[in-house]
Amino acid sequence: MRFALVGMFMAGCVEAGQAPPESKHPGAIQFEMYKTALGQTIVCEERTSQAQCYGAEAPNLDLLDCSDERYRCVYDYADVMAVPRDGFLTPGQRYSVFGYLLIVEKCLGESGVCDTVAISSRCESEAACRCDGSTAHRQKLMFYYSRSRGVIAFFPILLDPARDLGSQRGGLGLDGDALVHVMRLGTYVLVANEGVLKSPLHLPKAERRRNCP
Repeated sequence: MRFALVGMFMAGCVEAGQAPPESKHPGAIQFEMYKTALGQTIVCEERTSQAQCYGAEAPNLDLLDCSDERYRCVYDYADVMAVPRDGFLTPGQRYSVFGYLLIVEKCLGESGVCDTVAISSRCESEAACRCDGSTAHRQKLMFYYSRSRGVIAFFPILLDPARDLGSQRGGLGLDGDALVHVMRLGTYVLVANEGVLKSPLHLPKAERRRNCP
């Protein structure tokens, strides 16, 4: 998600164990939901009627609710994570939510039981991504979903890392080997009891821009 890209490559790493940012809403219950090995966090604030989850290093980037009658869904202006409401998932399954194509890449549970699955997500078309004002056409997202805990981990996969992070002007000058390790360090891992798509947080509703495919 955009959190992962912003968090990983911003100047200066956050020290692990650093205190959460000052609350956006005094009096709200604040807790960390996800954390990377570098110490970047996604913080949630729970209030009576609504909650907010955002990157501690990028507090203006919120997680939004893009759910509909068939799917539970969260969106962050660049990526979508979604699963069917009935929780039924099988390897190779494909489904479209909020303009994104999601594919169940692998079942990680016992044979014949998909309690935990790896799911990839990417914008269905470059036109739709650009219309939405995001850079999602440059990446896809891999996330791991547990039926009992929700999303337990996620990380971005750049479709053209040489262009975005390589030796070109404006890139980070990382070779392919180093890039693999940096991307792994940017994996967000669940540190709360439940993650998104399971936790009963009432996030703000997402809306697509007018005339988007």
